[in-house]
Amino acid sequence: MTSSPKLDRNLPVLDGMRAVSILLVLFSHAGLQHIVPGGLGVVIFFVISGFLITRLMLEEMQLTGDLSIRLFYIRRILRLMPTVVLFMAVAIPALLLLNVTVTAAQVASVLFYVTNYYHIYIEYPSYNPFPIFWSLAVEEHFYIIFPFLIWVLRKHLGVLAGLLIALAGIILAWRFHLNALCLHGPAPWAVCGVTPQLDMRIYHGTDSIADCILFGVLLSLALHLRGTFVRKYFVNNVAFYLGGAGLLFTLVWRDPDFRETVRYTLQAASIAVILLNLVYGRQAFFQRILQHRLLLTIGQWSYALYMFHYLVLVLIERTQGHAQGLEGPLDVAIYFAGSFALAGAAHIFLEKPLQKVRRRFHPHAIVLRNPKEL
Repeated sequence: MTSSPKLDRNLPVLDGMRAVSILLVLFSHAGLQHIVPGGLGVVIFFVISGFLITRLMLEEMQLTGDLSIRLFYIRRILRLMPTVVLFMAVAIPALLLLNVTVTAAQVASVLFYVTNYYHIYIEYPSYNPFPIFWSLAVEEHFYIIFPFLIWVLRKHLGVLAGLLIALAGIILAWRFHLNALCLHGPAPWAVCGVTPQLDMRIYHGTDSIADCILFGVLLSLALHLRGTFVRKYFVNNVAFYLGGAGLLFTLVWRDPDFRETVRYTLQAASIAVILLNLVYGRQAFFQRILQHRLLLTIGQWSYALYMFHYLVLVLIERTQGHAQGLEGPLDVAIYFAGSFALAGAAHIFLEKPLQKVRRRFHPHAIVLRNPKEL
């Protein structure tokens, strides 16, 4: 085996992309949602997650001949749950101090990753930060099933790819149905949820948005199964800028039906092509930007930032008595300072030390072959 750098969750370009993602979310929630596409940031997260976790699984199977589902879940729990517990330890006392009701059911919805459907079918009250966990719930629903699926079909990855392509098509068709039923039709509660959340039904539902993760998964599978073909036709300037054009189109085309249906498919596909070129291509200008030290740090803090920024936002709203959003430069300054302070502390004192613990549960060092060999 030739020596090569390890493939882990800290590939510099991917950390830079995570930074862009979380900054889109932060600026959108700061009151710039009409010009900053925070939702795009979440889609980028989904694609990166599907790509990287699948790549790690494929490398593990290639090097060890098998995939340990038990170790996968141990690593997953160690990565996600400590920061969630810290968040709850900070959030619950702060909310109670400000006379915000926190119920056991709401806490359970976070700890058991059902916040997206809790919000759709029950709804959280005002000044509650728990809805931010909706995207983490989508990811965990996906990763409850996917490791078993890839393990069962580990000898038939081409079949797996075909099934996932079909599933992506089914989810797209389901979005069309939900759009017609929930936003243009009778909106039955059993399918669409409570009335105030109808505009969130498609965006927050695992059943209607998980295909964004699938595009990252399919990218990893394509590299594994048809690396030469992928490199020849999709790692080049034309593909990279077409991906950028596709992404730009999804932001400027404002048709409501397009935005609730095809937009997510086109965004995820475009992001997958862009990611492929940034990781394996020769986009030196963009790669250099994404590997700037500041962006790398923000990317490494992105998980904690995603959670804590929304807590800070809610606490400001409650303290200042705002109905929704920030008002004035002081609120904005507190929002950014508080978000980065809490996220930085969580990463430095909790997440970073636990990285060493997680490595103990990797059955072997996962290595990345030279991208030119893919």
